[in-house]
Amino acid sequence: MPRLRPARMQGRAAQAIGGMKDRGWQSLIAETGDYSEKSFERSQALAGTLSSVTRIEEAIRLQSEFAKLTYDAFIAHATNIGSLYSDIAKEAFKTTKVASSGKVPTNFPQSSRVPPVAVSRS
Repeated sequence: MPRLRPARMQGRAAQAIGGMKDRGWQSLIAETGDYSEKSFERSQALAGTLSSVTRIEEAIRLQSEFAKLTYDAFIAHATNIGSLYSDIAKEAFKTTKVASSGKVPTNFPQSSRVPPVAVSRS
């Protein structure tokens, strides 16, 4: 009966792991891009509004509201980023256990599976 080399099994698991991590990083990048875009748009809107202000009290009020909204948006973003990093770390830990066991679970995407290579004993 053909036997798989342990290194080959770990290689298969590592390739399966790669696809899982990429999705986590892609989510992280997308979230950061969305936050940056929205932040820039809010800053532009404030600059447009401030350019038409005639009283200093109104400018201070607008800047205070902007600071509060920006802070709330940052806290929400930081919480979401923390959650995404946590998910990436959990997947990495889970897949590290898989790699050390030498088995590729059946729930990994089919495209990430590598067919086993038979090694003949000499």
